[in-house]
Amino acid sequence: MADDLRTRESVRRKALWTLSHLVPGDPQAAAILNVLDDIEDQERVDLNQNHPRLDIDAVRKAVLIERHSSGITARGRYSPAMA
Repeated sequence: MADDLRTRESVRRKALWTLSHLVPGDPQAAAILNVLDDIEDQERVDLNQNHPRLDIDAVRKAVLIERHSSGITARGRYSPAMA
């Protein structure tokens, strides 16, 4: 997965760099934007496969709540182990 991320980021940066050298309306931009769209689609698929969706009750259970002496409620960080 780390190699996929590294490769995607390398391709994304090259595409953005190439895009930055084009003038607005350049027909070559369409192919570069397609590459960026493909990367976004791949990331969306990876995110959905690797991170199950939580409903609001699961999120509430997963977030630590600590009372502070000032009376302000401070919320801790999410811990996947708690889910």
